[in-house]
Amino acid sequence: MAENEYKPEEEGSLDEFEKDVIAQEKKKSQRNLAISMVLLVVLAGAGYYLYSSMFGGSEAPPPPVVPPKLASTPEAGAPAVPAAPAAKPGATPTAPAKPATVPAAPAKPGATPATPAKPGAAPAPHAEAKAAPAAPGTYTLQLGVFTEKKNAEALIKQVESLGFTPQTLEKPVSVKSIGIYTGYYRYRELAAEGSAKLTKDGFENKVVLKGPGNYTVEVGAYRTEKEADAVVKKLNAKGYKVDVDYTSVKKPASVVLLRDIENADQVKKMTDALAAKKIDYVVLKKK
Repeated sequence: MAENEYKPEEEGSLDEFEKDVIAQEKKKSQRNLAISMVLLVVLAGAGYYLYSSMFGGSEAPPPPVVPPKLASTPEAGAPAVPAAPAAKPGATPTAPAKPATVPAAPAKPGATPATPAKPGAAPAPHAEAKAAPAAPGTYTLQLGVFTEKKNAEALIKQVESLGFTPQTLEKPVSVKSIGIYTGYYRYRELAAEGSAKLTKDGFENKVVLKGPGNYTVEVGAYRTEKEADAVVKKLNAKGYKVDVDYTSVKKPASVVLLRDIENADQVKKMTDALAAKKIDYVVLKKK
């Protein structure tokens, strides 16, 4: 039973043992930290020495690394760390060799220097590029508009002699008309007397009713001022007073066409043939 009794002195001995272990662990940690810092300083010095040997000493050396102060001095039995070897006095660091520059090839005499292309510029077109094909489509050639049927028929014969087949479109058109009139009468009988006198003097004419109680004699209607002026001069020479009326009237007309031409190449061939015969034309394209 004596070995199981509580003994205070043994408990005190255990606390002292634990304190001693903790103190030894602290000393070991401080010693390891000191060794690590010394090794760091050595490695830094060796790195600077190698850098100076390889790349020259023109640049200012980096500031030395100062180890932090330790909380306590390492044990006396710690091994001494040798200092970094210093550079030899008077030694010149070797400068790195510059890469050799390849000389440009000399230009041949008489050769034109190449112009550098601008960024983003489109490449130059090929010298032997073929012309773009003719635009496809349906074309029509208008050859003339005639108010006289016989004139349209004469043109059709000319076009058929070239091997083409024209078509005729009948439509009303506005035609300029220059009317020449003599005298104004209240009654038709008086206008008829004036018409008879003009017939006797050699002028074709007809009685025209312009309005209620307003008759006149029309000598003719002309499409050009040149034709009208010639008739006016003759009437003035005979002593007639003349009124000239410029109007636009609707008349039936014949439009001569060449239709359903397939492409621009065919149009070119046909218009060249028409121009050789001095036949006027207008090119129309169906959209």
